[in-house]
Amino acid sequence: DPLATGVLVLGIGHGTRLVEEVQNQTKVYLARIRFGATSNTDDADGEISPFPNPIFPNETDLRNTLPKFVGNR
Repeated sequence: DPLATGVLVLGIGHGTRLVEEVQNQTKVYLARIRFGATSNTDDADGEISPFPNPIFPNETDLRNTLPKFVGNR
C-alpha cells in the first residue's frame, strides 16, 4: 500500500529470535477519514469528488461503531 507508513522489523542472525516478541506487541493504527467525498480509486491517491447528499455521523454514532473495529487478528 503506497499510502501506508510504519516500521518493517527485520531479524538477522541471533536477532530472529526476537521477531515473535516484537510481533506480539500492541499495535496502534491512526487513520484520517474524509466524510462527504469519494475518489475514483477508493483511496486518497485518486481524484477526490464530493459525494452527493452525504450523511455525516455524529459523535455518539462514531463512539458506538468504532469498538467493532477493535480486536485481535
